[in-house]
Order: sequence, then structure tokens, then C-alpha cells
Amino acid sequence: MVVELTMRKYLVLLALVVVSSTLGATPVSAYQGASYFEPNKPYAQNFPDPSVVWDASTGRYYAFATTTGGVNVPAMWSTDLVTWTAAPGNGSTNANGQPHDALPLPDTSGIAVNRGGHFPYDLWAPGVAKVGATWVMFYALRIDNNGRRCLWYATSSAPMGPYTNATYFYCSDDPMGSIDPQPFVDTDGSAYLVWKDEGLIGGYGQRTWARRIMVGAPGAGAVSFLVGSSASLLFESDNSWEAYVAESPSVVRFNGELLLFYSGNS
Repeated sequence: MVVELTMRKYLVLLALVVVSSTLGATPVSAYQGASYFEPNKPYAQNFPDPSVVWDASTGRYYAFATTTGGVNVPAMWSTDLVTWTAAPGNGSTNANGQPHDALPLPDTSGIAVNRGGHFPYDLWAPGVAKVGATWVMFYALRIDNNGRRCLWYATSSAPMGPYTNATYFYCSDDPMGSIDPQPFVDTDGSAYLVWKDEGLIGGYGQRTWARRIMVGAPGAGAVSFLVGSSASLLFESDNSWEAYVAESPSVVRFNGELLLFYSGNS
């Protein structure tokens, strides 16, 4: 119970931080229910599945979210975790004509399925980290009409993108695949990907894994699991308070210990 309350308090605080500034925004009619993510302007509207990373070289925090406001992956920056400013133009244009999408083209392989009038490829929960000299974004895309999802990545030389060279990365054998990828770089520079497999309710729960990753030489950008590494099972949800649901795992090191945050139940 202590873990559950601590986790929920953390999530509430994060939500308050993300929405603490205020500004009206012009809506984009093609995306009802989501305020327009206007370039280079303060933003305090819909920003689901937030992932935040600190960059010492620029002295800024960068936040990334699931598709909203006219862009596949909205990115914004802050120096104080209170006022957040939407990304400026980054030299690319997405299919919606927006010049500031952190991920203008989520998939070039044809594996992902576009679900018609909604955003391309049904993109969920991007996670970003700087691995060596390369910024890497992992994300999940839907690959069939049943809602099965798998993991992709894209790379950039700058924290807010554009992230390019979108590449299919991994998928479990679970019926609904894998989602919620979050990269983690430890204090010694070793990099890991943490993700969840969707499980099978009544058979086995949703399982959270971690495995070492590596990025090719600067300029190459290819991301892969570290040769010789294997996936470690961190935990599996059960039918207690989690109700077989354990989502959005994220690892940090704090006071020398590794902490894993996640959401459970509905």
C-alpha cells in the first residue's frame, strides 16, 4: 500500500507540473478535443503520457507526449518545470503541415497501420534519452486492426528533433504486443530500454522488462540491444490491486538506488 500511495502521489505531482502554466490556444479543426500545439508558444493543454528528460548541455528540461494538438509527438522545453514552451520549427514538416513535430514520419516500413481520420500510426508513449552523442526516441505503433502494438525508435542530433530514420525495433509474442518503451541511462553511461509486454489476462499478467541497448557510431545512429545481453524480467502484474494492469514503467537512480515507477489498475 505504501508503494501504491507513493506512486500515485508522484503521478499527481507530475501532472500538476505539466499543466501549471495557462494560455488559450487556437484549435485545429482536424483534431477535435486537443488544443493546437502552437510552435514556440507557452503550452498548458492536453499532454498525455508525459516523458521528461534533463539536458545539462542546454540547461533545459524536455518533455514529450503521445500524439496531440496536430503533431505526432509534441515536444516542449522548460527551465523551471513550471512554464513549458512548445517546440519551434525544426526544419521538417509532418503530414498535417506542422513544422515543429518532433517525429514528422513515424514509420517508413509499412508495418504500422494508419487508423483513418486519427493521427498517423496510432502512436503511444514516446520515451527519449541521450545515449552517447545521439538522442534516441522509442515509441509504440499499432500494427493491426486488433490493436496489437510494437516498438520503434528514431534518432536525432538535437533533443527536440526532428527524430528521423524511424526503425522497427522489437515486439513480444503476447497477443497485444509491447508498449510503453522508456530508455534509461545510468550514472556509468550504460543504457537500457524498459518496456512492458501486454500479457494475457487469466493466463499471465503484463510483464515489465529491461535490457541493455547500444547506439552505433555518431552519424550511423542505428540502435540495437547490446550484443550478448538478455532481457531481465523486472516484475509481472497480478490480480491484486493492479488487476493485471501495470503500465508506463520508468526507471531512475536516486540516492544510489534504482527506483521503478509505474501505473496499475484502471
